[in-house]
Amino acid sequence: MVFIAPAAAAVLMILYRRGHMERKLLLILLALDLIGGSLSVKELIAEDHQTITELPMNTLEEAGSITLDVETDAGEQYALDIDAPEQIWPEADVHRFLQTAAGELEAVVLGNNASFDRVEWNLNLPDELGEAPVQIEWYTDQPDFLDFDGIILPGVPEKGVEVNLTAELSLQDQTETWQRKITVFPTRETEQIREEILYQSRELNKNASKEETVYRLPEEAAGRKLSWSRTEESGGGILSVLALIGGCLSVMAGRERAEKERAARQEELLKDYPELLSKIQLYLSTGLGMRTIFKRISGEYQARIQNGSPRRHAYEAVGRAVHQMESGVTELEAYDEFGKMCGIPCYRGLALLLAQNLKKGGAGIMPQLEREVQESFETRKRRARAEGEKTTVRLLLPMAMMLMVVMGLILIPAFLSI
Repeated sequence: MVFIAPAAAAVLMILYRRGHMERKLLLILLALDLIGGSLSVKELIAEDHQTITELPMNTLEEAGSITLDVETDAGEQYALDIDAPEQIWPEADVHRFLQTAAGELEAVVLGNNASFDRVEWNLNLPDELGEAPVQIEWYTDQPDFLDFDGIILPGVPEKGVEVNLTAELSLQDQTETWQRKITVFPTRETEQIREEILYQSRELNKNASKEETVYRLPEEAAGRKLSWSRTEESGGGILSVLALIGGCLSVMAGRERAEKERAARQEELLKDYPELLSKIQLYLSTGLGMRTIFKRISGEYQARIQNGSPRRHAYEAVGRAVHQMESGVTELEAYDEFGKMCGIPCYRGLALLLAQNLKKGGAGIMPQLEREVQESFETRKRRARAEGEKTTVRLLLPMAMMLMVVMGLILIPAFLSI
């Protein structure tokens, strides 16, 4: 999980450099990713180094040295091998422990089996037993059918097979032997191990008092030793992933916002096109040149902006064309740039018409403009009708709901009066 933080930071930086993310959002997500990375490192350190203040006395099984890391208040670190002394039991207690453990084996070994005469389930062969850590070594004279862990192996004949099961119990320097002759049959082990573990868990805690603060877990079930663990959720990794997801979502939201803005801009340009054409036609009929017409339309638009009117993309393009012509750009280039700035076919056609008019000296442009104005108004009417039809469709559901309410107001009293 530690490597998620730098990977997420790299992806966020790439998205920012490509213009998919604003600087403010980048800083927020990088801060979130930094917190996540710090938590991941902290969790990793806490997992690898556990602070302890004492060691248990070694049993015979655990005898030997233990390597520990120690650090002084001055920051000096050392790795030391610590030998914890073994716990020594008196000889009388050792003999008693061995006898008790041997007596308990009779009931422990059977597991889910009813008797040693018919062993169909895996046996429970513990390695330790009793109050003291009595060590147990298991042996069978038929390891091809029953292994040393008590597992019934495939290949056992249907009529069963006799097996001598031997346990050697030891504690310190004393030993005790336990032996039984059993009959092993083909195994009946299935996925019931899961249910057995749950059953053992309930049995282990059924007599727990209300004051208990822990839920105990069984160490073995169905003849098998259990090792419990829990996967801790990495909060740092989650924060880094959230930062990465936030970056991706911001890109998607930015694209959707840009698409909506593009559609709204195109809709606005289409609405303004007939009006702009009419103004050009009107001024052209008064004998003004096209350059002067563009300058006058731009001046009127700037006056409306100063009075609080909203900005319009078509007139912004006209103003830019005027500015280019005043800056020394030729009219032909300015009209071409005007069509590119608007970016939709009708405006490109208008720019082409203006360029042709400039080349031909104004001959024949008025009839073409009149046709273009008529077509633009017809197109606007068709779009208005289409929008009206869409609105009608949207109103169907509310109208249907209102009809149901009205029908309910009429029919319910009628049924109640019957």
